[in-house]
Amino acid sequence: MRNGVPSLSTLKFNEGDLCLDSLKLDQFSRTYAGGYRFNNIIALSGSRDFKNKNFSNFYLTPQTDLSNLVKFNSLDIKPKSIYTSLNFSRTTTPDGTVIPTAGLKGTYLKFNNIIDKAPFKITDNWVNYECFAATALVDYSTSSDTLFQVDFLNDFHCTVSCIHNGSKYYLVPILPPPPPPGNERERQLCFAQENKIGHEGNKLEYVLTTSASDQFLSLFFTINREKFLVMPRGRVLIGELIWSGTNVHVINAVSAKLDFNAFTTISDPLDTSFVEYDDSEYLINNDKSAFNLDSNYLFHKSGDLSKNRFNILALKTISDNFDSFTSSNSLLSSDHDAVFARKLRNYTSILHDIDSEREAGLELNYVTYNINYKITPGTNFFVAPSSINPFTNLNINDTKFVESGAFAFPYPYFADRVYREIDDMPDNEAQYLCTWLSGAPGSAGLWVDRYYYPDYIEKAAALLGKPFMQVTYLDLIEKVINDNSEIKSSIKKRYFFDKRSDLTFEAKKNYKYERLTVAEVKEGLRVTFCDLPKAERETPAYFKEINENGGYALAFKFFDKDFVVASKFNELPAGINIEKAGDKLALNFTFFDNANNSFQYYNWEHTLSDGNDNDLVVSFNNMLGKGTVYLNSVQIYSFNTPCFRYSNKNIIFGNIQVISAEFEGDIYKASLARLDTINDIMFSLKPVSQEDELVITFSRNLLRVDDLIISLPCGMRNFTDNINVLNTLATNLKSKSNVVDININNLNITDDNILEDIKDNLLASISKELPATSVINKLNFKNYL
Repeated sequence: MRNGVPSLSTLKFNEGDLCLDSLKLDQFSRTYAGGYRFNNIIALSGSRDFKNKNFSNFYLTPQTDLSNLVKFNSLDIKPKSIYTSLNFSRTTTPDGTVIPTAGLKGTYLKFNNIIDKAPFKITDNWVNYECFAATALVDYSTSSDTLFQVDFLNDFHCTVSCIHNGSKYYLVPILPPPPPPGNERERQLCFAQENKIGHEGNKLEYVLTTSASDQFLSLFFTINREKFLVMPRGRVLIGELIWSGTNVHVINAVSAKLDFNAFTTISDPLDTSFVEYDDSEYLINNDKSAFNLDSNYLFHKSGDLSKNRFNILALKTISDNFDSFTSSNSLLSSDHDAVFARKLRNYTSILHDIDSEREAGLELNYVTYNINYKITPGTNFFVAPSSINPFTNLNINDTKFVESGAFAFPYPYFADRVYREIDDMPDNEAQYLCTWLSGAPGSAGLWVDRYYYPDYIEKAAALLGKPFMQVTYLDLIEKVINDNSEIKSSIKKRYFFDKRSDLTFEAKKNYKYERLTVAEVKEGLRVTFCDLPKAERETPAYFKEINENGGYALAFKFFDKDFVVASKFNELPAGINIEKAGDKLALNFTFFDNANNSFQYYNWEHTLSDGNDNDLVVSFNNMLGKGTVYLNSVQIYSFNTPCFRYSNKNIIFGNIQVISAEFEGDIYKASLARLDTINDIMFSLKPVSQEDELVITFSRNLLRVDDLIISLPCGMRNFTDNINVLNTLATNLKSKSNVVDININNLNITDDNILEDIKDNLLASISKELPATSVINKLNFKNYL
């Protein structure tokens, strides 16, 4: 009987690498007695699951930060140009010692278009005087004249330039004649128009240095083989001759501090992040974004062990069940984290293969603890999960509906609303109407319950009712109200009241969620503010009602035709006048105060960028003392008067008229005439609140209301995620056989000789990659384009 240990010297596992050149796998090797070596790849050693499919190996990692699995080959990328101020250091000691004091007063370079006239006078060169400008050093960077474009031409040369009155100027040294005797060490610098500079005359040499998080730019130039360092002297820039013994630290000390680090370092590009942007500048909002989140990753590679090269797929751990990214995780407390998109999925395993080599799909199992509901504009019904573990019930103010995008408003009609069923509500008491998000538009808001008294007010009117006092949020105050019959009676006379919401989500209960549609928003505004036919019948002299109410709101769309919309007036030329002539829109608001027989004039002229489709909203509120004009949802003008100044006085002195080539008459009649000049007219005979003003303005250009994704806790649920696997080798035409056809698509080569050469080369190389038992039947060239 033979007994012994077989040799393991040939056992090996190659080092792994990644298809992305900027990343490398975190791995280490161990060599053992007998001459065999194991290479351990961190991403694979802790895999949750492994599967082989279509000649590919798949490894599912646990939830982790990508930086724990791979290392990033950090690259500093220098941009081709930057736009920055140049904040120079200051030399202060008499013996010439340079002290780095960037940031003190008098250190910012400024373009100074006033230059010494003497050289131009001496050389009789006045024609070029305006083609040059001087340097200046100022205390602060407060204007565009202190901002410069630095173009990095290569690793050694750059240009410094700015634009003034449409012309481009470069920072350059003033060339010979030589400087005055005794001042040979210095050269002056100036700004010169680009057409006055010789070939490559705008180049400066540069060195970029970094200290902590700051970056500095040192500038040099060479004249007649002598090198000069650009540095401040007094209130100008000069070039000082660098002697051979100049200390390099001195050179760096007189450099210019940049506004930001010019180098950009890319870091961990596959790390999972949840990113939100500012609405105005489209910059990343760091307070509402989360970076370097733990995630599951799927590593995959060819089954050929001789080539241990991997690809990475970042899985959707911050995606909900609708594959959308929402900040809706109610299981995360707002005390610890302002971003709730994390930990929505946790991938646990790769499911069993489907028994077909043609099948290119891969299924992954993941666990989630939230169930999602898509709320579309209109009325939505949903049932709470069968379990809301770890809660028994969840108050609506503890959900993340607001973070997901629920819309707040000062009264329920335009706000997001949630309804629940209340059993055995007494008919003679206040009735529960709805739960709604109370707050200013765009604010976080608070969910409150509205109750109303059906004997006093209809449901529809109760939805439009604005709170007459601060919403009652405290149970203690609520108890005082209920125990005091006089307070309770006074509230009942107001027909409705609001309190901090008691609505809770309970397992298997039914709920209704209402989110306004575009049509409902516009209809609500029409009914609330602008029933034009009714107003025309009942208020023929409606300007009097405007004066009594203390304000108005007027909106209409206009196009390319000229018009005038103005209020009539008697011997006092006061009121409103809106006139379009070509691309000019002129606005005039004139007020007359009979208390002191004085006029107030507010005028504005706006140039239209598009004359074909515009929407104008004009609003005035005497109580606030404010008038506002919006064009296409953007405020273009506002004015202020003393609050209540025009109470019991005329704001306008006659009805509003429309004058155009196709129509002349009252604006009410214009609203019924379907004009090509102006249409979609809205006219309120009373002032609107600031919130209503915003709703009117934005709803007139509103095209859609976004869907809302909300979530509720649901215990632990398992779902599957499907991934399409790209088979890079071949399409097997016979399931479970070793015969394959190779299809090459859209090569678009018509020369048969070239195709034959390609075929021979491909067959020789591909045959090495296929399993040993595979047989290539044929190689096809197919052109679909």
